[in-house]
Amino acid sequence: MSAGIAVCRRIGWGASGSMAVAAVIGLTAATASAATPIEIATPPGGLVVGVRTTVGASVSASPLFDLPWDLVTFRDNGTCFASAYPGELNHLNNYWTPVTAGAHTLTVQQGPNQLGSQTVTVAPAPAGAPAPVPDISGCKGGGSFGTGSLGF
Repeated sequence: MSAGIAVCRRIGWGASGSMAVAAVIGLTAATASAATPIEIATPPGGLVVGVRTTVGASVSASPLFDLPWDLVTFRDNGTCFASAYPGELNHLNNYWTPVTAGAHTLTVQQGPNQLGSQTVTVAPAPAGAPAPVPDISGCKGGGSFGTGSLGF
């Protein structure tokens, strides 16, 4: 085999590899920028102060940019009410109990990326209902990264 043919083959392999990487990056960038809707299970009677409901979100992660084990944080008007590491799960559900009436903007964030947000209106609790206590037990952690349910 001549040296010229070997060089051409190396260039061909290099070009093929570059095109494959460019295609993966192009597809990943489109996936990472898409907003993910938040799913809120509305209980019978609607969203009411003190009534627990489920909030879910699909995790749109890519091994190149958003590692699927990045902490996913659920927030109500900026205050964390749940967080978890999804592992291999593509969808997470958490409980949310609103503690105030009015507009609530729920957001879901994975690592540094906001996956979605939704604003809902919560009705006041019926007269005589006990005042709910905020539950942020699923938002433990500190330092530069959260430890989620590890408890430290």
